Amino acid sequence: MLILICEIYVRLLDKESSTSFLGSILSFTSFASMGIWYYQMQKDSFRTIQKLFLISLLLPILNPLYLIFLEIQDLLFVIILANIIIYVLWIIMFNKIGVEIHRKSSKFSFLIFYLITLSIPIIYICFELKSKIPLEFLIVIIVLAFSFSYASVLSIVLKINEKKRFWIILGIVIYIFQVILFSYTYFLQRLEYGTIYIRI
Repeated sequence: MLILICEIYVRLLDKESSTSFLGSILSFTSFASMGIWYYQMQKDSFRTIQKLFLISLLLPILNPLYLIFLEIQDLLFVIILANIIIYVLWIIMFNKIGVEIHRKSSKFSFLIFYLITLSIPIIYICFELKSKIPLEFLIVIIVLAFSFSYASVLSIVLKINEKKRFWIILGIVIYIFQVILFSYTYFLQRLEYGTIYIRI
């Protein structure tokens, strides 16, 4: 939290908040500290699932590094690909712990509805953006939408108590809001301090 507060403060001081060099270093440090913290908490039972989750935590660590070396359009493409990899890792983890969606399940219709509902906003954005961004961007955004939606649906059918499920669903809702902010800021209209809102 202290690193994140420092990063936000640095970005507020820097008018070009999204390209702040010190902000990027602090962003890198915050992702690294999360990875170290997770490893410290899980090192006594560090199996395949824990390794996959650690990789998913550390993948965003590359984003601030890419910012230094890549143009903004290339950076966005790489960030989207990194997020697709994260969702695929989540799907693999869910499958490894036995999470499946059965057609005979009483929740099947709800889950399909939920999956479609999650996908609609991003598909709509794709139609809005089809004349403004390259085709490869549209393709990866659609893949991103469906991989995220499927991972979210799997998280709902996890066999865990309701309190834990609440925190997972809350995390997904916050993450969706962050993705909307990111998409709007970088693809539609530049929001003042948009990068800061995303990081918060």
